[in-house]
Amino acid sequence: MNRPPAFLIALSLLATPGAALAAAPKRPPAATQRFSRWIEDLPVMPGLYETDAGYSFEVAKGGRLAEARLHGVVAPQVVKSFYASTLPALGWAPQPGATYAYERGRERLILHVTAAKPSGILAVFVLTPNPSPPSRPEAADAPPARPSLQGKPL
Repeated sequence: MNRPPAFLIALSLLATPGAALAAAPKRPPAATQRFSRWIEDLPVMPGLYETDAGYSFEVAKGGRLAEARLHGVVAPQVVKSFYASTLPALGWAPQPGATYAYERGRERLILHVTAAKPSGILAVFVLTPNPSPPSRPEAADAPPARPSLQGKPL
């Protein structure tokens, strides 16, 4: 029975499905940044993994209330250094007088890093509305102050 050579080639590829893929040139995987599912604009540091113990919801007066919990076997100072350099690039400014607290417009982000059992660390990010939005240009989305009628006749 005479079969065309194309049939034999196709049959040999079916018999060894990985052969065609093995011959293809390998590309390095594209670098992708993971973000928290609870705080959508919070990057997850490589080596940390998000737990299911977070939450997120919108607040009636504007802003978000959220908590993201990240776990990993990383030195606490490495985590703090990563976020100290990453968050400002995303528009978060360190809060004066507060350690590992950042503000952006009407929101405040606080980082707590603690030891986790049996090993590793737990990094907890808490996002709240900022009780006193900064008086900087990025706070321009804040409503203007109401004019006072004090001392003027009605």
